[in-house]
Amino acid sequence: MLEYPKNKIENEQDLSHLMGLIHKYVIKPLKLHEYFLIDVEKAKAGLEEYIVQNKFERRFSEKQFSSYEERNNALEYHNLSGFVYHIQSNLDRLGAETLGVKIPYDKVLEYFNEKPTKGYIEQFEVALNRLNEQLERMAYGYLNDAMTSIHNTLRYHKLELKDHGVTLDNPLLHPYFTVLRDGSAVANNGWLYSGDPTEDFAASNSFHYLRRGIVIWGDLVKLRFGQSKKDCPTLWKRMKTYVQQTAEIFNGLRLDNAHSTPIHVAEYLVRKARKVNPNLYVFSELFTGSGEKDALFTKRIAVNALVREAIQVKTRVFSSTNSFLATYSS
Repeated sequence: MLEYPKNKIENEQDLSHLMGLIHKYVIKPLKLHEYFLIDVEKAKAGLEEYIVQNKFERRFSEKQFSSYEERNNALEYHNLSGFVYHIQSNLDRLGAETLGVKIPYDKVLEYFNEKPTKGYIEQFEVALNRLNEQLERMAYGYLNDAMTSIHNTLRYHKLELKDHGVTLDNPLLHPYFTVLRDGSAVANNGWLYSGDPTEDFAASNSFHYLRRGIVIWGDLVKLRFGQSKKDCPTLWKRMKTYVQQTAEIFNGLRLDNAHSTPIHVAEYLVRKARKVNPNLYVFSELFTGSGEKDALFTKRIAVNALVREAIQVKTRVFSSTNSFLATYSS
C-alpha cells in the first residue's frame, strides 16, 4: 500500500502527512548532520602525526596527570571552553563531506604553546567531542530551517494558490541545483527573503542553500565571482565584455535582483558599462528593506532610478514556531 497514494496536496492533512514522509525517506537517510562533524579518532591521530613530522615531540611530550583530581579538573568544561572556542574559530570544510570537518593542527599547537599543559591529547579529544555536540545542534537547526521552508513553500503554492497537482512539469519544489551535461551540479540563483543585501548568500558560511532559505529561480544558475577578479578572471572578463556590448547597443540597463547581486560585482560592471557609454541610464530592482542600504547601493553602483512595486496586494511573512525535526522524527 502506498503511503501517499495521490499526486496532489489538497489540504493541511495532506501537507502534514507529506512532510512526515519527506523527513522519513529523504532527510533522515541522508544523515546530513554528519557533514558538520569531526572524526575525533582521525583528528587525534592526525595531531600526533603532525607533532612528530614537525619535530615538536620535546615541547609536547605527553605528561601524565599526577592525580584523578588534576585530570578531572583539567577536563572540566569551564577549563576547556577557551580551547573549544579556539578550535571552533579555525575549523575548515564545514559541510564538505561526511565527518570531513578539518582541524588546523598548527592552530591547536599554537594554543598549547601559549598555555603549556599536561594531557594535551586527552584535552584535545574531550574538546572535540564537546565541539561535535555543538556542531550537531547547529546542523539539526539548519535541517529544521530547511523543513520549515519546504513546508511554507508547499503551503503557499499548493494550498494558498490552489496549485494542488504534482507532475513532472509541475514538481513538488523548484530544484535548487541544475545538473549539467557533464554530470556536475551547479547552484541555481534566487533571492533571499529578508536577507542582508550586502551579503553574498552563496559565498557566506550561513548555508542558505542547505537551509532552503532562498526563493529559487530554476532557470538561472548562481555565478561565483568571488571577492575580486583574481578569484575567477574568465568570468569577470566575460561579463565585462557582455555588459559593454549591451551598453553600446542600448541607452539603458535594468539591474534585476540587485539586492541579491554582490555589490562589488555590480559596482564594477556598471563602471565598465559607462566607460563605453557615459550617458547610460541604469534602473535597479532594489529591495533592501532599509533606506540606508538603498542609499549605499545607489551611491556605489551609481543608479539613476529604482524599480519598485506599485502595489503590494498581499504581504506574507513566513514563520513557524514548530520544530519540524521534532514533529516528524517520532
